[in-house]
Amino acid sequence: MGLHTASDGAVSLAVKVTAVPDKGQANKAVIETLAKACRLPKSAFELVAGATERNKTVLVTGNPAELEALLAGILNAGKEN
Repeated sequence: MGLHTASDGAVSLAVKVTAVPDKGQANKAVIETLAKACRLPKSAFELVAGATERNKTVLVTGNPAELEALLAGILNAGKEN
């Protein structure tokens, strides 16, 4: 969905899935959505915080230069909105 700026100024990536938050189904859907959007394997993503919360922290592993370029693209796209 793009970047989201909270009332405290924190910026996060908004991801919307239709899976229900039951037995980790929504968390799995978030990882699958991120992997597809980033063109990375699902194994590159690890949910490290917020498993039962609306806001989650995801660790992304991979080539640092490629990840930096990916993040730059997301940030630049967010500036266009």
